[in-house]
Amino acid sequence: VADAAPDDKSYELWAVEPGQNPKSLGVVEQASYTRALPYQPKDLVFAISLEPKGGSPTGTPGAVVFSGQLIQSN
Repeated sequence: VADAAPDDKSYELWAVEPGQNPKSLGVVEQASYTRALPYQPKDLVFAISLEPKGGSPTGTPGAVVFSGQLIQSN
């Protein structure tokens, strides 16, 4: 995420597995974010949503502004 969120908003990172509800990995305050995952499902997708400052008040993602599939590195 290269663009800063508006002052009154936060970006939130989500792990999305097929057939599962999105799982929040936390609010992203910088363009770089690292977090160990307890699983490595083949079809995992990361999504970043734009939320009220501090993160989703509902526990589900709002407007998704970026997304991409996890690719295993060698």
